[in-house]
Amino acid sequence: MSACTGEGINIALASSDHGVLRNGGRAGSRWAPQAILAAWKKLAAPEGETRFSYYTLTSQQQEEQNFEKMLEQQAQTLRPLLGKQPLIHLGGGHDHVLPLLRALDDRPVCVLNIDAHLDTRVDPEPHSGNPFRQFAQSAKHPLQLHQVGIHPYANSLTTQTELPRGEMHILWRRECDEAAHVAAFLMRLESSLAIDARIVFSLDCDALMASDVEAVSAPNHDGVSLGFVRQLASFYRDLCIRRGQAPVWGIYEYNPLYDTVSGRGARAIAGLMYDFVF
Repeated sequence: MSACTGEGINIALASSDHGVLRNGGRAGSRWAPQAILAAWKKLAAPEGETRFSYYTLTSQQQEEQNFEKMLEQQAQTLRPLLGKQPLIHLGGGHDHVLPLLRALDDRPVCVLNIDAHLDTRVDPEPHSGNPFRQFAQSAKHPLQLHQVGIHPYANSLTTQTELPRGEMHILWRRECDEAAHVAAFLMRLESSLAIDARIVFSLDCDALMASDVEAVSAPNHDGVSLGFVRQLASFYRDLCIRRGQAPVWGIYEYNPLYDTVSGRGARAIAGLMYDFVF
């Protein structure tokens, strides 16, 4: 583990796309954390004492040698970073949300996931397409999974089956344009939370419309807008404040190999990070 000293907000980097390759996806998201940080560090922070600590969790070579061992090692590294300070977790593939959730498994976990895919495939081996089902199979508490932006034609019927332990609620992409549907979905999320539940905000960049961010693992011709993500992020941050817990933000599946020369996608994602924490 490498770190940059400081206090305030932890940023953890999972620079590997081995889980994407195990899922049959295209290579490239291994370079996402570095590309996003390059854009992030060009942004001017507001006045104040906010400081950032950077942690490297894994590498492509380590995951190629022993993928499942590295998932557990990442969980152990993340655990002490999930206290009173906010955390931003940058992948890599969406498989990296699995060790993040495992690091929180001492209490009930709720995930607000923005994605085009459910990532609940029934394959027995872990990869980027099944982190939530993998977690639900071994979690100490039933998982509360709230999925937003899902395309019905991009998910097989088996992925929509019940989780081994827990429950999954879906706000389909076509429902995201209706403010009443979105409000009711978020109200149900908050009302169903256990008193001691920890809530995670997960953004799989495959959810974003290609006109905003095309450089992702699976480009989306009918995705959600950056403005919509900011709306959900604002709800999530206010929810964490009401519950007295530090936010946990995950961003996955950006693929810089397919970005523009100007790095438009990395800049857009760095802008989202800025709005998450400031």
